[in-house]
Amino acid sequence: MEEKKEGMKARIFVSYSRKDSIPARKLINAFKEMKYDVWVDWEDIPPAARWMDKIKEGIERSDAFIFLISPASIKSEVCNVEIEHAAKYNKRIIPIVLEDVLAKETNNTIRQLNWIFIRKADEFKPGLERFRDAMELDFEWVAEHNKLLEKTLDWHHRKTDDYLLRGAELRRVQSAVETAKNKQPKLTDLQKMFLDASAKSEQRRITRAIIIAAVIAVLAGLTIFAVLQSNLARANAERATANAILANQQKAIAEKNAELAIRNAREARNAQLEAEKQQEIAEERRLLAEDRARIALAQQSAARAQIYQTQPGGLYISTLLAIASWTTSPSDEANAILRKNISLLPIPMGQIQREGSINALAFHPQGDWFVTAEADSNACVWNASDGGLLFCINSPRSVKDAVFSPNGEYLVMGDESGLVQIVDLESRAVSAAYQTGAAINDLDVSRKSDLIAVTSDDRKVTVIDTAGKVKFPLMALERLLVASFSPDGIYVASGSSGGTVTLWRLTDDSLPISKARHRRDILSMAFSPDGKFLVTGGVDGYAVVTRVSTGEEIYRRLHEDWVTDIAFSADGAWFATVSTDKRIRLWDTADGAERLRMSQDGGINEVRISANGQWIATTGADRTVRVWNVSTGAEMFQIPLSGEGLALSFNRDGSVLAAGDAAGAIGLWDISVVPVSQTFLQFDAATGDVQYSPSGEWLTASAGPQVWLLKPGQFASPTSRLLTNPSLALNGDVASLTFSPDSVWLGVATVNGGVLVYNLQTRQPRTIISSGLEHQIAFTSDSASLITSASNGVVEVWSLSSFAKTAEWAAEGSGVMSLAVGPSRIALGVTDAINLLTPVGEAAEKLESPGDHTLLAFSADGSLLASSNSAGLIEIWRQENGAFVRTGSIRRDAVHSLAFNPDGTRLAVGTATALYLIDPFTAEETTRIPHSGSVEGVAYSPDGSTVATASQRTLQFWVVGALEEIRSDGLVTAACMRLTANFSPAQWSNLFGAEAYRVLCEQLPIP
Repeated sequence: MEEKKEGMKARIFVSYSRKDSIPARKLINAFKEMKYDVWVDWEDIPPAARWMDKIKEGIERSDAFIFLISPASIKSEVCNVEIEHAAKYNKRIIPIVLEDVLAKETNNTIRQLNWIFIRKADEFKPGLERFRDAMELDFEWVAEHNKLLEKTLDWHHRKTDDYLLRGAELRRVQSAVETAKNKQPKLTDLQKMFLDASAKSEQRRITRAIIIAAVIAVLAGLTIFAVLQSNLARANAERATANAILANQQKAIAEKNAELAIRNAREARNAQLEAEKQQEIAEERRLLAEDRARIALAQQSAARAQIYQTQPGGLYISTLLAIASWTTSPSDEANAILRKNISLLPIPMGQIQREGSINALAFHPQGDWFVTAEADSNACVWNASDGGLLFCINSPRSVKDAVFSPNGEYLVMGDESGLVQIVDLESRAVSAAYQTGAAINDLDVSRKSDLIAVTSDDRKVTVIDTAGKVKFPLMALERLLVASFSPDGIYVASGSSGGTVTLWRLTDDSLPISKARHRRDILSMAFSPDGKFLVTGGVDGYAVVTRVSTGEEIYRRLHEDWVTDIAFSADGAWFATVSTDKRIRLWDTADGAERLRMSQDGGINEVRISANGQWIATTGADRTVRVWNVSTGAEMFQIPLSGEGLALSFNRDGSVLAAGDAAGAIGLWDISVVPVSQTFLQFDAATGDVQYSPSGEWLTASAGPQVWLLKPGQFASPTSRLLTNPSLALNGDVASLTFSPDSVWLGVATVNGGVLVYNLQTRQPRTIISSGLEHQIAFTSDSASLITSASNGVVEVWSLSSFAKTAEWAAEGSGVMSLAVGPSRIALGVTDAINLLTPVGEAAEKLESPGDHTLLAFSADGSLLASSNSAGLIEIWRQENGAFVRTGSIRRDAVHSLAFNPDGTRLAVGTATALYLIDPFTAEETTRIPHSGSVEGVAYSPDGSTVATASQRTLQFWVVGALEEIRSDGLVTAACMRLTANFSPAQWSNLFGAEAYRVLCEQLPIP
């Protein structure tokens, strides 16, 4: 094999699974023979070194990262950490396949790259040649990139300007970066920050040198001039004395010298003023440098806030960093981070720290108390308004479960020693006890009687009464883990370690129904509210639905890992399962159809559904509590925890959420600040558009090829699917809907080019265009015609009396891509402009604006126009003195819909992830409502009290007056309301280095 070019020796890092050591050693030896400097963890880590830190350092200092692909390596947690670290620093990554794997199972970074195959069946030498070619591509830039990364990391870790680039070295690196701007690897954000800091430092150094030189020159000139003038004056005096007799003759000379002295004094004054001016310039530059430093510091805080925003449990740190950035130097980046975090964080009501993990948590039926079962041998009852402690009951061992009775009169608690205690809540004392002799695994209280089911680790479910007397000793053949009463109290169900589900009927002597439903431990179970169905979940990954009356299995649904918890909706129409596969799934009870699927960043331990049916709460290994919208699956809250989340509970009306974690932290949050839809309708297909008629009589919505005409306010129950037949069924999915200003006509456009109008009085449809290119449509302001705009640029006008084309306002190729009609203007969106026409189609005005204008909307009175281009730039135009003037802009990614409220004071913007309400006069966001999918349609009711959104398969209606508005000047206050503490001094030092500590939220404690 040919030797590498002189000076091309590269440092490479090899990532592999220990199961592939033999082929890995063969390749590594070959790499060394090719004169590569190979970093491998069996050679390069000293015995006392911190293993992972050394691995990361090896990756950072390598020129290329080699990943050996095999079934073992793609599943290796360490390998995936190494891949992510290499990708973080834009390392050249070269995947080499040792054994075939499925691409979809590999890390996303590896999946996107070209692979080199050196399997057992492949020829070894050609594979090495392909590897060498990959290594030598643009190697000079790769080496330069790595050197720059090393200097960047030295600067980043040591936090001092001594490591910045200067002079010729800086200019050389800047030239290399400019030359390689189209090459791989790209600079990391940290490298860019390093180069920017170096350039700014160099500029400051040069500026200081220039100022000092200028000041010295001015002072030297003034000194010399003063000496000369002094000598001249002395000579003149001597000459005047000696020539006193010639005074009259020299008078003219003296006067001339006097004038010269005056002139010289004036020039000296001017020189002084110039020096003062230069001093002012120097001061201005100093202030400018300080301002730039402040902006750089704010940008750094915003960048870190964005990183923490994406990390599980990082929202509190992210929010504090964003506050630090905003209060240092306000920016769009900090504004966006704060608004997103505010939308995801509820308001804390109480934070409690206990000694041991919180094993269980439940609210009192009245909602004013909650109880925690704690590993520190206590069950404690707390005030739900502020988290204040009411009382604790001690137990010999760790308390495994604690529940209130449905009537709210007593509390039942059980511990690892097998002791069950019944606590009278009025006296706050233990009224009865029962000892099982084995650890308690689960407790449940019947809703129909004063019976308590005690599941213990001796294969028993013992049903006792409130006096601690045994009523039903229920024995199983296997260790029992969970048990539950049916809602009517007739049955007790249990789940065993062997996967057996047993149903005992307590009202007669019939034999229990016992079936092996799972292959291993049953971890969770739940009865449907009507008691007809029992759902069990286990380690085998199945959720199994059983008919209670017969014990027969109805269906089962497979998960990717353990099913850890199950919860039913209040009406029993659906149930939720959570799993260690990080997924939350919603299932229709009747047939097991999957309604929704959500995910978080770790295995999930517990799920709860609010009694009002609006929210699902989950918690688990990622140290967060998530709250989800039941109708859409949108993530409404993400609450950081101190440890792994173990227990959850909503209060009675769903306005308060409590959680406990493995670190002993208990949190209490007010979630009533979350935007709540007044009602919602669900469809069997993705919703397309929604519109109110101007008269307010009709609401129309589309889903797939179907269109519904509805009476606002007369909807089905909030959680039911729309069962009535659609008003229109078309031969293509609906693209857009629009009402005529007089509310007589409904216009419909389909994605396959169809356009029709529907007369709301006669209930008769009329096809305008049967098929072809997709159109945008709008009625003229007098409701006499329909305007259509095809995707090829053709704009046509159709009479609603004859249904014939009456005019063509733009020909094919005109570039028109959007359409909106106001009372006095018609807007056509094209590339880099918006063309405004009169109502009869004559050119009126051209608004210059960058990008492809894909969406347009007028306010009801036509005084405001909103546009959105393909890059997500939203611009707002206001009519002044007969012409439209741009008043502001705001950027949002992937805009799908626009609509003004009736009085033009708010612009609703639907994007891929949320609905935003914008103040059109300041272009400032005031409200944000998260959605789980793109908001394809948005519309205000004619009175402006309701805004409707169409997203995924759901139509949601939001009461505008109940939505929280947050202005930019209130961002910090709103953010601080959602936090529990300031940075500790140690956290501040870690994040900000030597910068003086600041209290970011005055009302919050300093840890």
